[in-house]
Amino acid sequence: MTNNWNVFWIGVSCNKRLTTGYKQSKRLHSKNRTNTKDLDWVTGVVDAKGTFWFGRSKNGKWYFTFQVANNRYNLRLLYRLAKVLGTGYKSVYVPTTGEARLRIRDGKTLLNVILPVFDRTPGLLTYKYYQYLRFREALIVYMDSSLSKADKDLRLTALLQQNLEALTIKSCSWLCPPPVWTNINLEYFEDVKSVISPEWLLGYFEVKASFYLRLEWDSSWYVPTFGITTTSVPWILEAINTFLFLGGSIKFVNSTGLYILEESNEVNLYRSVYLFLIKFPMQGMKQVEFRVWSKDFKRFGDRLLHLAGSTHTNSIIPQRLKELKTLRPNPNLWRNYYY
Repeated sequence: MTNNWNVFWIGVSCNKRLTTGYKQSKRLHSKNRTNTKDLDWVTGVVDAKGTFWFGRSKNGKWYFTFQVANNRYNLRLLYRLAKVLGTGYKSVYVPTTGEARLRIRDGKTLLNVILPVFDRTPGLLTYKYYQYLRFREALIVYMDSSLSKADKDLRLTALLQQNLEALTIKSCSWLCPPPVWTNINLEYFEDVKSVISPEWLLGYFEVKASFYLRLEWDSSWYVPTFGITTTSVPWILEAINTFLFLGGSIKFVNSTGLYILEESNEVNLYRSVYLFLIKFPMQGMKQVEFRVWSKDFKRFGDRLLHLAGSTHTNSIIPQRLKELKTLRPNPNLWRNYYY
């Protein structure tokens, strides 16, 4: 892997081929403002990988944490989250190993910045909605200056010991989506469109989307494939399938315990995923992965890519996608870019 490859795909150079998402992001933040579309994007990211947590330490002190974790190679995503939320680059924690995290613990920031984002309509669309409701109620109790410490401890303990069965991932499956999905026909585009916005979907894609080339059974054909996996919220996959007119199938994989929406039909991928992400680019490193993956469409249209014995440059796409995920940018790169 050459230095040019590192420089180009991390986005340091001024090469004209830099992704549209990178350029749009820079224009957006030069205005230093947050709009509804940005907040929809944040909600999508949090639905995919966010956490709302509160608990009590051994010395009796209560702690509240809002967190979004992601692979260190996608620091760009976390720094943009911090920029949109206005929490500053110091809210992004970058360890030497493991996942990087955007983490907010200050009670006033949580109350005045984070809660208004998710109190909006339609708000969170997955089981995170139930986690958020409990977190929100607990935080408001904790920040209520009219309550005594004893009253706060009593109420917060009751919330902490609340029957979590209704809030766990397992219970919030196909049969218990958030109220926003009430009376929504997941097979009807107009219904789904009233709940899902393009920006929310982009945020969800930033974490959950996968772009890869799948080797066919005869080991001679690579098929461009798009996939989304989730633990126990298959109604989201059904809604995404309808929103994009993707035509994919949703399956449960016993070995991983995950639901997966996967599509490898080239016509459907081009008309749905490719054209959608060209019009609405992502802001994190998933956009770079998409650009590498989408070279098939730009050069071959809707045809399958035959790689056996091929000397064409696109024959290295699977290798490039693998190499890309090994990159670990300097934390100062995106911090300096956004701040």
